[in-house]
Amino acid sequence: MVAGALILFFYGIAVWLRGGAQFWSETRQTLQKPGGTKAFLTALGAVLGLRYLNGGGPGCFIRNERPSAARRIYHSLTFWGLTCDFISTTLALIYQDIFHLLPPYALGSAPVIFGAVGGVALIVGTGGLLWFKTQSDPDPAGVGAKGMDYVFLVTLGSVALTGMLTLILRESSAMGSLLVLHLAFIAALFSPRRTGNLCTPVSHARPDSV
Repeated sequence: MVAGALILFFYGIAVWLRGGAQFWSETRQTLQKPGGTKAFLTALGAVLGLRYLNGGGPGCFIRNERPSAARRIYHSLTFWGLTCDFISTTLALIYQDIFHLLPPYALGSAPVIFGAVGGVALIVGTGGLLWFKTQSDPDPAGVGAKGMDYVFLVTLGSVALTGMLTLILRESSAMGSLLVLHLAFIAALFSPRRTGNLCTPVSHARPDSV
């Protein structure tokens, strides 16, 4: 199980790196020279704080409603939920392979706490983003982007849901089946997908949409 997961993990990283290199190559004429450590830290802070998901200040508009920060909150829950689950998995690896403490771990242990918090945050975050997706104006989205958004959010939410069910029912006869289902969704999440051009031409974007 570990060998298969590692192969899938490094394969996913290789695909992401290839995509990043391709993006850099295709946009090299519009990118400025790197700004050093300061620019990197500024960009990192913007990513961790989801700075550019505030809709220009008041929040995102959902059709004709007032601007709201709800979408940014759901994005934050999704991002930090995934981060907590990554920490949980890393701690479980340390517990098992370094400290030789075999699972299942106590409910008060660090891997379980981080995993439970991350799982709940992911379920709420992806569920909220899916709801907002159904209410959003589809016109500014790139070709094929909407379908990929749904696939990603549903898969990520399913990973969290099956993970939480595996934790809740870990002492029942359903645990084995739920674990297999959970690992299958993780494999699907890391499987690379390609569509057509996901970029929306600027001339087609509406100025009143976020």
